Amino acid sequence: MRKSERFRLAPSRMTLGTVQLGMPYGVANPTGQPSAEESCLMIGEALRLGINCLDTASGYGESERVIGQCLQGKRDRPAIVTKFALPREIEKGEVERAIVRSVEASLERLRVPVLDMAMLHHAGDLLRQGSEIIRACRNLIRAGCIQAAGVSFGAEPARQFEQIWEYASDPVFEGVQVPVNVLDQRLVHSEALRRLQDADKIVFARSVFLQGLLLMNPDRVPAHLTEAGDALQHLQRLSEREGMSVAQLAVSYVRDLPGVHSLVIGAESVDQIRRNSELIEGPPLQERIRSELQKRFEAMPDRLISPQLWQ
Repeated sequence: MRKSERFRLAPSRMTLGTVQLGMPYGVANPTGQPSAEESCLMIGEALRLGINCLDTASGYGESERVIGQCLQGKRDRPAIVTKFALPREIEKGEVERAIVRSVEASLERLRVPVLDMAMLHHAGDLLRQGSEIIRACRNLIRAGCIQAAGVSFGAEPARQFEQIWEYASDPVFEGVQVPVNVLDQRLVHSEALRRLQDADKIVFARSVFLQGLLLMNPDRVPAHLTEAGDALQHLQRLSEREGMSVAQLAVSYVRDLPGVHSLVIGAESVDQIRRNSELIEGPPLQERIRSELQKRFEAMPDRLISPQLWQ
């Protein structure tokens, strides 16, 4: 599998998302959380396919612990990107201690001596504690606890991007994670992706399938998301017209966006990982299709494209 060679952390074009290994996750997930044995088989298959990066977080249930158990004793280990979160109410003087405690706990659960990248899980925390978070990340890098730091953007990435760019653009943050998919064009139309590219950030794109919503039959969408039915029907018609699956259309669209380095895609089974790996190697979209998607879905309401806002 191809990877970006420009950065110290050179992720493959697909990063295995592992929230599903730690908890039941996804609007279209009928099987729930894989067993510990199945989880290890999934990670092993991902490595066999050339996927060299895993995405997790301290808040993903048992995900970090499962990864640590599955990778114990392995010589060829993938890079691990995890995330730390701050308490909602925290004094300025406690920020660095809280981050250090979270990183130390992640190191213990993952059973590694150093984290390849530790991301701030909630980018909005930079508005309240930006200078302290940056200082803590620098100190953790100097101490050899983490190799790089990053920031994960949330439910309103375009507006959030403008608010915190002063902090997020700091060189200490080598990577960012952003939600982007064929329905969620916010970062594309705001030119935030271009600015991230200009700032030389490693960009991990998540929500490629919007928790599986993009792959659902429009007639079987949950009641609180029925408003998305028209958009899903349009995607199906477009994919049929172009002779490719909706899944391939969704992956090719995000994979080839300027500035995107790796797609964070989760799975509930070994077979899903294999299929997703094949999609990553699939054909590019013609420019007319890309333009049609960007025009058709330019103004989708946040309540449909931000899982954090789903009821």
